[in-house]
Amino acid sequence: MTEVDLSLHLRTVAIVMGGRSAEHEISLVSGCNILSALDREEGHYKVLLIGITRQGRWLLLDRANPLFDNKSQDLPNPLQENDGRQIFLLPGDEHPFRIMEDGSPLSIDVVFPILHGPYGEDGSFQGILEQLGVPFVGEGVLNSAVGMDKDVCRRLLEAGGIHSAKTEVFTQDTKDKISFESLRESLGLPFYVKPANQGSSIGINRVSEESFFEKAIAEAFDYNSKILIEENIYGRELECAVLGSPLRASPIGEIIPSASSSSGFYSYQAKYQDEGSVQLVVPAEIEEGVSRELQNTAIRTAKLLQIKQMVRVDMFLRDEKESGASLQERILVNEVNTIPGFTSISMYPNLWSHDGLLLSELLAFFIDSAQKSFLSSTR
Repeated sequence: MTEVDLSLHLRTVAIVMGGRSAEHEISLVSGCNILSALDREEGHYKVLLIGITRQGRWLLLDRANPLFDNKSQDLPNPLQENDGRQIFLLPGDEHPFRIMEDGSPLSIDVVFPILHGPYGEDGSFQGILEQLGVPFVGEGVLNSAVGMDKDVCRRLLEAGGIHSAKTEVFTQDTKDKISFESLRESLGLPFYVKPANQGSSIGINRVSEESFFEKAIAEAFDYNSKILIEENIYGRELECAVLGSPLRASPIGEIIPSASSSSGFYSYQAKYQDEGSVQLVVPAEIEEGVSRELQNTAIRTAKLLQIKQMVRVDMFLRDEKESGASLQERILVNEVNTIPGFTSISMYPNLWSHDGLLLSELLAFFIDSAQKSFLSSTR
C-alpha cells in the first residue's frame, strides 16, 4: 500500500456516544465537548454523530438536536429512539454503516468512540470495529478489556512492580464469605466498596460503620458480578494522562474534594451533581521530583498495559513519610481509563492541553494516529 498524506484528506469522523452503560449521560457530555473542539478545526473534518440508546439502538443524530446546544452544567437526558435515524451494520462491505430506512451508506474514515464504561470502554465495541475493518481512536480489544477490569489490571501492574491499595476481591460465588468484621480487621475503617468493571465512581461507597455495609455490597453487585473492597488511602489523589507514541506524560493534576462534600470522596455525585464539591488543580502543586516520579509511574503503567494512544492513570500519593516507605512505594495506581472523560473541558480549558497543544490539536493527533495505525496494519 502506498503512503497516504493524511494532511491532504478531508476526513469524516464519526463520534459515537451514549451507550448501554450507567455512564450514558457522561458519554453524551464528553461527545458534545469533542464535537465543539473538532468544529474549531474547520476544513479538516466532517463530523457525523452516532448515538447509542440505553436499549442498544444505533442512531444517526441530527446536529440540530438540542443536546448539542446545551449550555447548562446539568447532565443531559438519555437518548431516545426518535432522536435520529436508525443505523444498521453490513460487515464485509466497503461502507459497513448504513441507514436503516433506505440502506444508504455512511462514508466514515475514523470512528471516535467516547462510550464510557461497559459495552464501550471494555473492548466489546472495539471488537465490532475491528471486525468491520474501521479505524478507531483509542486502544484495542485486549488493553481496553484489561483497563476496564480493576482486579485484572491491578494484578498485572503488581506483577510489574507497580503498587496499588490493599484490596480484597469477591464474586457472586464467594459472596457468602464477605464479613464486615474480617474486612475491618484486614483493611481498617473506612474502606471502599466498588464494582470491578465500572467507571465515573458509579456504585462506589465509603463504609465507615456496619449499618451501611450490606447496602454498599448490594449496590456494587448491582453493577457487576465481581467487586473490590479496598483500604482507605490517607494522602493525595492525583492523575496523569499518557499519550503516544512515543509515550509522553502530561502534567500532574490533583483532585481535592471540599470539606462540604456530602460523600467525602470523589464520588459520582461530587463529579457531576454537587457544584463546588471538588476542585481540580492542574498542574498540581507538588515538588518537581515527586511529580517526575508520578509521571514515570504513569508511563510504566501504560507500557505494561501496551497502550498505543492514550490513557489516564489515576494515582494516590500515600502520606506516610514517617513510615520509612520510599517514594515509589507511596505511589499507588488506583485505576486506568482508556477512554478518559472529556466532561470538564468547559470548566478547565487547560485540563487536556499537553506540551502546548490545545484540545483540538490533541484530538487531531488521536485521529491521525488511529488512521495511520490502521493503514500500517493492513499493508
